[in-house]
Amino acid sequence: MTVKKDYMSMSKAQLAAELKKLKDRLKDMEDTFEFNLANTPAHMSGKLVAKHAGELEDLRTEISRLEGLLIDPGVDGTHGKVF
Repeated sequence: MTVKKDYMSMSKAQLAAELKKLKDRLKDMEDTFEFNLANTPAHMSGKLVAKHAGELEDLRTEISRLEGLLIDPGVDGTHGKVF
């Protein structure tokens, strides 16, 4: 479960740092998932693959929101508030 943050209370520098952290996390998750698929002889269930794909998509969505906030603080319609 991802902890949602109130991005409007963050400065641009804090937002940029958070964006870098999320991008690094996404890269790590993608690399780990790709390695496991390519190098693990054990079968991964479709349910597990779907779970990992969902986690990656959630992280990509959060990155997109944060990138939008760095460009336009009101872009997501919630004024940076995450509910």
